[in-house]
Amino acid sequence: MFRSVNQPKDRRGRRIIVVRAALIVFMAAASGCVASTSVYLDETGVQISEETLERIVPGKTTEAWLLATLGPPHERTVLESEGITILRYDHTITRTESGAIFLILTSETRTINTEHTYFEIKDGIVISVRSEL
Repeated sequence: MFRSVNQPKDRRGRRIIVVRAALIVFMAAASGCVASTSVYLDETGVQISEETLERIVPGKTTEAWLLATLGPPHERTVLESEGITILRYDHTITRTESGAIFLILTSETRTINTEHTYFEIKDGIVISVRSEL
């Protein structure tokens, strides 16, 4: 008996091809196509708003008002020879970004920004203010 060239030899051969094709598609989908990212922000210290800074008038604003408004400073330095006290307030933002591609690659980037604000005080009165990053 003769078979046509276009007819498959048997059904089993066709099933093997379908199973292999399905397996290839599944492995391609599962082998790195799953990605995830995340961003975490962590803030510490005292954030001094522009509005608050505008309310501080050198020569008029008192140390008592400053402490009541901002709380205790991160650091207090006394320059006894000049009669000046320097209050330093810090505000730090830590941004952590992480990403992953399923079972293949992971990465993490951390950025830390700290702002320092200094208040010079003489005889209980703020005499100057400056901020720096």
